[in-house]
Amino acid sequence: MQLFYAIETSCDRVLMGKLWWKSLALPKVFLGLGVMSFTTDQVEAMQVIENTVFRQILRASCLTPNAVLRGEIGSSRMENRMIESRFLFVKSIWEGNNEMVKEVLRKVMDNTGNSWNKKNESIFRKNRFDK
Repeated sequence: MQLFYAIETSCDRVLMGKLWWKSLALPKVFLGLGVMSFTTDQVEAMQVIENTVFRQILRASCLTPNAVLRGEIGSSRMENRMIESRFLFVKSIWEGNNEMVKEVLRKVMDNTGNSWNKKNESIFRKNRFDK
């Protein structure tokens, strides 16, 4: 509660709010994001929470378009950040030196039944990337 009071009473509320959201809150939420699978409803729920935080930081009305909020804060959509996180996770394993982890990833990606792989396939297909 003291943190929110400090943000609210600071001389640059927007800058402090952005700093808190991007440096403290989001990294805790995104820890391990590349290995988790979320449903579309869960992603949208997280986006609604983020939009609410942006409205509070900017003191914007409920009629302000979400794109304007993201533009003022300098943020992309939650879905895009999740896709980027997943790409970076897979890329870091492929470019790494640990052959055992590469083999595990290869086996997981060959298994078409798991939800993580299904989500990867849909993301890769949607963005026209090859494995």
